[in-house]
Amino acid sequence: MIQRLLGPVAPVVVVCLLVGCGGNKSSRKSSTAGAVTSGAQVTAVAPGDGPDVGTNTVQVSLGGFSAPFAVGQDQVLFGTAPLTSVSVVSAGVLEGVAPAGSGSVDVTVVQGNESATLPAGYTYHAAEIVAVDPPQGPPGTVVELTVAYFASDFTQSLPEVRVGGTLVSATALASDRLECTVPAGAGAVDVVVSAAAPAQQATLSAGFTYAGSAAAELVPGPNNPGQRNAQAPSAGLVLAQARLRAYVPLTISELAVRAEGSLDESVGAGDLVLYLDTNGDGLLQTTDVQLGAGAAFPTNNGRVTFSGLNLLLAAGQDLDLLVVGELVGAAEVGRTMVVRLLGRDVVASAPVAGAVQGVELRVVNADPPRQLTVSGPTAATLVAAPADGVDVPAFSAQLSTTAAPVECHGVTLRAVGSADAVRDVRSVTLLIDTNGDGQRDAGDTVLGTRPIEERDGTVSFPVNGLRLASTLSTIDLLAVASFRGTAATGATFQLQLDDARSVVAHTYSGFGGCQINTPAQPILGPQLGLQAASALGLRALAQAPQLAAPQAEVVGLRLEAQAGASGAATVTALTITSRGSLDDVAGIAGVTLYRDQNDDGVLDAGDPALTSSAQFTVDDGALTLTFSTPRQLAAAARETWLVGVELAAGATSGGSFCLGVDPSAAAASVPVHGDAQSGGLVLVSSDRLAFVQPGAAEGKDAYLRGEGLYLNDNFGHTGSLAVGDRPSGQLGERLSYVEFPLPTLAAGAAPTRAYAAFYLLSTGGMVAPAIDVQAFQVIPSGARTPWCEGTGGIDDSGDGICYDGTLQGMNRPDLTQPDVNPTVLSEQSIAVGSQGRWVLFDVTAAVQGWYAGTPNHGLRLRDKLLSNTEGYLSFASSEWGVASQHPILIVEH
Repeated sequence: MIQRLLGPVAPVVVVCLLVGCGGNKSSRKSSTAGAVTSGAQVTAVAPGDGPDVGTNTVQVSLGGFSAPFAVGQDQVLFGTAPLTSVSVVSAGVLEGVAPAGSGSVDVTVVQGNESATLPAGYTYHAAEIVAVDPPQGPPGTVVELTVAYFASDFTQSLPEVRVGGTLVSATALASDRLECTVPAGAGAVDVVVSAAAPAQQATLSAGFTYAGSAAAELVPGPNNPGQRNAQAPSAGLVLAQARLRAYVPLTISELAVRAEGSLDESVGAGDLVLYLDTNGDGLLQTTDVQLGAGAAFPTNNGRVTFSGLNLLLAAGQDLDLLVVGELVGAAEVGRTMVVRLLGRDVVASAPVAGAVQGVELRVVNADPPRQLTVSGPTAATLVAAPADGVDVPAFSAQLSTTAAPVECHGVTLRAVGSADAVRDVRSVTLLIDTNGDGQRDAGDTVLGTRPIEERDGTVSFPVNGLRLASTLSTIDLLAVASFRGTAATGATFQLQLDDARSVVAHTYSGFGGCQINTPAQPILGPQLGLQAASALGLRALAQAPQLAAPQAEVVGLRLEAQAGASGAATVTALTITSRGSLDDVAGIAGVTLYRDQNDDGVLDAGDPALTSSAQFTVDDGALTLTFSTPRQLAAAARETWLVGVELAAGATSGGSFCLGVDPSAAAASVPVHGDAQSGGLVLVSSDRLAFVQPGAAEGKDAYLRGEGLYLNDNFGHTGSLAVGDRPSGQLGERLSYVEFPLPTLAAGAAPTRAYAAFYLLSTGGMVAPAIDVQAFQVIPSGARTPWCEGTGGIDDSGDGICYDGTLQGMNRPDLTQPDVNPTVLSEQSIAVGSQGRWVLFDVTAAVQGWYAGTPNHGLRLRDKLLSNTEGYLSFASSEWGVASQHPILIVEH
């Protein structure tokens, strides 16, 4: 099927004539006199511009001629070239096909002895690429090209698109937008669009910049396993499928596999073997190729390194690997093992990014496994929904069991359809549908609200408490979606649960493990056909942490505004907030909104200011940015805006802030949709910055509960990190552990200051006006370090760090929380109601020691008072659904 390019189709030019009295065709025809200037005039040309190759239809408005226009005898000239295929549309209106030309030309109508000219009445433009969005990113980035002044009808013939000289396939999204995937490359490269008939070419110099240093990445393979039970001894266990994706030619010489879990791998796991998964099916087959010799884990929570691989990958090539292991007879029932492959552990000819978490393998006995069955529709129905709808039912499923007890700990859904799920969907909320009516009601239990993950189009909900205690128990799940109003007319959106790997479950009684059952086909939500809305979607685009020196101007917030497909929007003002340790009144000299003219996310000289500069009048307050001229966006038009922040000369070094925007507070001619969002973290400093912000596959964090029923439970899978106490019922504290990998510093550099940054999700559990949170360095603690993050096992199935692993018959002292250096690294007082901001802890002493060779076992966050009278607060963990809010380790050097 031929798809439509995003450039506008050649415009039609219309010539309009106002015909006077007198004169006739025959008298003009016989005239041999030169043209005579009379009261005739050319009043308008529509459109007034077009492609330089011509071929587009135009109309011209005329007046004052003494006779009608004679087709075939009279002329319309664009410069000196005639309009062709001229016809009379109506009295005073001519239509024809524009000739080729350049620049601005006069439009002249010659009728017999009369003529009239509209000076500079028509302007020719070369075809152009207006924008590439995003303008930077790694190879494999999907970009949209906005083009203009192409004459071809791209619904009949797609153009060629080249990025950095490499031909790529393109798909039309709308009349002026084209989508393609960026190939392998490096640096700033040109983007070229070439049409054949008529021949046109547009080049955007340095239109795309390859960002980041990774030449390849590790991503989960399409058949990467989820949970698995195995009795000991067992061999041939597929523990992970990892996909190596090369963006440039690459040679892989070495990679490592890390192990974590309650199983002592040096005792209970045998040899680990690496295979080339030749057909990518995720199964160990005789045709798969073994890479090197197998090896055993030398220590508990250790790693196995595979050297001498010499794997050669061409640019754009994917390579699937299988990690295969075994359990030996000494593996203890009830223990678990998880393997991880990290891009930073790969030795290659160029850096490799990414991470893969493999199977959660549980050692079981011969008892039958507990069963969790997930059922739901496998055929979709088409349902119309407004593009700005709120809480639209988008998925439903039922949990049940034939062998209780069992508990569901997480659900991951995938977004499919033609809608841009990241842009068009505000959020997805997962609920327990208490009355089973398929609608969100006041009595439904909210399990979580998340945006669609930008990287892979999924939305994950780590949950607690979905317990099926008997075979009579069922739980109805419902997911509802809220939209921004930006979806194109006819766009579709659908949620689906792929298979058993999309569900996390544990049993909390017995040692037969847990088995998850799903239909052979994905469980499908309704296919929502989105009806165009008259609205404005506003969202904050992801930003990395940054350092800014006093008196510098930085981008504190990058916004994307898009009008709905059914109508234009006019914006007159935005409200911006600031949160953080920096005194916004004294530390911020001014805030200005700019139009990001080239969509590069950077303040450039050519980016026009849309507002005058404004200042905060209170710390952690809000200010209104009023557009100097109301900003108008045509239907479906999109712009990016930059909120520039000028730091004052006296901005305190070490102070930090994060800007935010609440779309509902914007002043506009149409409803503005979007959730309150925040920008990137800005830290005041004149040094260089290195940081890490790991996701779920590489991140290591967990919170612990000190109440009686929860002392041996693990919460390593949750999206939050709790700190504080439980002030009623069973009393006890809540504390959190986090361990960061160390970022790579510039050659010869040493850390001068370091911060651990945590995004404050909620203070809703607090009963005191403030909680003082202290950060400590975790120290070597025998078998309790390295500590095990775990995947949420409770009671008998405890599989990771817990408050006390020796209680309730578990007898797992190695899972008890590790010790810390009693010296407080830093302390922050966090007030109730201050959520939605970053909290930074100065951890310089610990980080400097880690770079010097001290074992890195991470940090502990704990309430200073432990009075059981304060309640608790929650930070985002590496499992939290918003990647830009995961914990960050910032190192100045």
